[in-house]
Amino acid sequence: WRFNLSAIEKHIDEVGKQTTSDEPFRKPTLFIRGANSNYITDADAAEIHNLFPQAVVITAPDAGHWVHADAPVWMFEKVVEFISA
Repeated sequence: WRFNLSAIEKHIDEVGKQTTSDEPFRKPTLFIRGANSNYITDADAAEIHNLFPQAVVITAPDAGHWVHADAPVWMFEKVVEFISA
């Protein structure tokens, strides 16, 4: 997992803005959040389903914002499960 620092720097004004779209994305999509993070709230999850009708939102029980670092095995298993379905 590496950050694309040049893209972040180029678009820093966009970081944290609400995502909007005229058309929902209608394919299966996985959102992973950490239980110890408020980055994706329950209210966000409701909006996610408006933009991504087939979204699955799951919560890593003992992870913060960086789920891939806090719970790498859990995250790997959940991603593999999702893409294998």
